[in-house]
Amino acid sequence: ESGDQFGRSVSLSGDTLVVGATGEESAATGVDGDQADNAAPAAGAAYVFQRVGTVWSQVAYLKGSNTESGDEFGDAVSISNGTIAIGARTEASATTMVDGDQSDDSAPGSGAVYVFTGVAGVWTQQAYLKAANAGAGDWFGFAVGVSDDTIVVGAIGEDGSATGVDGPDDDLAQNSGAAYVFVREGVTWTQQAYLKASNTEADDAFARRVGVSGDHVVVGAHNEASAASGVDGDESDNSLAQAGAAYVYERVAGVWSQQAYLKASNPGAEDFFGWWVAVSGDYVVVGAYLEDSGSSGVDGDQGDAPLTGSGSGAAYVFDLAAAVVEGSGCPNSHAAPTCTAAASATGWFTIECPTAGGDCLGGLAIVIGACAPTPIDVPPPIGCDSCGLAIAIVWASASESILIGPGLLPGFEFCAQCGCIAMPTEGLDCIHLTGATRVVVGP
Repeated sequence: ESGDQFGRSVSLSGDTLVVGATGEESAATGVDGDQADNAAPAAGAAYVFQRVGTVWSQVAYLKGSNTESGDEFGDAVSISNGTIAIGARTEASATTMVDGDQSDDSAPGSGAVYVFTGVAGVWTQQAYLKAANAGAGDWFGFAVGVSDDTIVVGAIGEDGSATGVDGPDDDLAQNSGAAYVFVREGVTWTQQAYLKASNTEADDAFARRVGVSGDHVVVGAHNEASAASGVDGDESDNSLAQAGAAYVYERVAGVWSQQAYLKASNPGAEDFFGWWVAVSGDYVVVGAYLEDSGSSGVDGDQGDAPLTGSGSGAAYVFDLAAAVVEGSGCPNSHAAPTCTAAASATGWFTIECPTAGGDCLGGLAIVIGACAPTPIDVPPPIGCDSCGLAIAIVWASASESILIGPGLLPGFEFCAQCGCIAMPTEGLDCIHLTGATRVVVGP
């Protein structure tokens, strides 16, 4: 019908497609209710389609369990392996956490997310999610992402001034934004983490878009204002309004921490880097729809003269497994190492680095120790212990590998990084270390 906005959001997993329609007006609740009813303007709906062979057909019509006018159910949708998350950013309940009081309407625009599961073609609502610190105008559910038993939810209007993971709750940074991670055990969902930027500021719009893949979450903040470029630059700089940023978080043993702070390689004011984000495995893609370069294709001239009217836009791909700091002065150093056999407490295994780039003077370094959160430059004399990152540095043989074991305890975990002595920068050699490979020793 007119104004339904069918297609406002879409998500695909295998042969199943979910489509949001935020303007849909039915007052129905749950699954497959009365679609002809038009008693609740902008309540919103979502539609599930299934493909058999080459034929698509609608298999479910989804509504919130507490449908009301103006909730905009379906503003964000995501599906993964039979689990659908649907955001209703303007839902008004003041309840918190999971499956609380849906009838309360005392927090307009606090937002909610509804989880549906499909088994043998039958869809049912499994959970009703709210933020642990739900507040009016937070717009929880503005963005959603699902990866198996993990859901991440963006709340672009959240006002907390905390930084990092699970910080204190306050309302001192208006519209800074937050992301929330929920996990499922059996059929029960619980909130696992409350994510904030490492440089939280008012109006950064953190969590306008979110993505999740396994143990990685990426969050966009298109209003962030740093002029830094590349990976893990100066977060405190605020000289480039609305350049935008993206933040990557990693989960290890149920604990989340920030893994990287991403910026465009050619940041510009009002580029809105982080307007869209996606993650799959070790790869992150960030969109900047108002980037101005006139170049075309892949890896063109980022400094090219802008197109008439600007806003040509760009997308940036990051490899989390082998990210190298841009402009570090140590170019073309090694990619991340590999463990050529399963790490074993009872046998030998090998850590191996790829061949060095042409700008390396020589001398392979393999750093064994604690996992560095980002690549770093280590000026000579070698003193990584003072960096708090490494417990030992081993100079490998010409084969660019090192043999380890036996004797480590089962379950022992460490990280390995590759590096080389790079060409001098301003008279100073350095050892550039890449992203780490995590190794867990088995029996």
